[in-house]
Amino acid sequence: MKSLYVTSVERYSGKTATCLALGKRFQADGYGVGYFKPLSLQPWRVAEKIADEDAAFAKEVLGLAAEPWELSPVVVTPDFLRRCWQDHEEMNLLEKVREACEKIACSERDVLLLEGGGSLREGYVVGLPTPKVAKAFGSNALVIVKYRGEVRVLDDALTAFARLGELMGGIIINRVPEDAMSFVNKTAVPYLEKQGVAVLAVLPPTGESTVLAERERVKITVSFATEEGGRSEVMEVGYLVPDHLPAGSPPLVRAEDGMAPVGLWFPASGKLLQIPGQFVVTARNLVQFALSGSSP
Repeated sequence: MKSLYVTSVERYSGKTATCLALGKRFQADGYGVGYFKPLSLQPWRVAEKIADEDAAFAKEVLGLAAEPWELSPVVVTPDFLRRCWQDHEEMNLLEKVREACEKIACSERDVLLLEGGGSLREGYVVGLPTPKVAKAFGSNALVIVKYRGEVRVLDDALTAFARLGELMGGIIINRVPEDAMSFVNKTAVPYLEKQGVAVLAVLPPTGESTVLAERERVKITVSFATEEGGRSEVMEVGYLVPDHLPAGSPPLVRAEDGMAPVGLWFPASGKLLQIPGQFVVTARNLVQFALSGSSP
């Protein structure tokens, strides 16, 4: 069985979306796909058990038989950390991760997708840093690097290479704006490849309105008044379409009232903002009124 460890330099770079996109593609090509998240710092309650939100979403999208808490065996909570710090409790968490993976029969899969933590810094305090886990599973690491400027994209890529070394199979540079594409493709990519960093893909942010359901979409113009004058921001509001979300989008989670996830899309920048269901008194109510045509 082949395995791929998908990690990133910082949070919200597109790890989950990359795992799911690759998983769906492998499934379409006839391969058996497994998903596993060895370490999570995002406790999420599912069926009265603590699991990881991304693992719950991956189970749904990839049609996995294992439960979310089986796909994310180590979820760090405040109580967990207190036991480690105050009681000096010795835990072989790497062995726990191995056993959990074997329990869900990952060995019967053709491809195992391992999703790393929020950044390359995570995991050291509990003995599960990315290099250690990737090496234990014999995985190549795919690093998602979110574009944040000319110098930073180079530093982030080289930092990942310095930490992972021969474990790193390559990087994906994600969310590259149109005006930075020339620099990335003509300067950054050749430079990084000369340093030994394989650049597997360069991806833009979304500029497509298809992220929102066609029939349930309205335009809103919001005016901001400042001492210097003012500006207007045009947004499109509607229910999100999971298949059309750009790389890096967080998983869609329905609100407690069962309503589909709502998003604000900014056409000028291609930015997408999901409205969490718990914002019931402010932004989400505004969105619901906008979609329904009602007045507050």
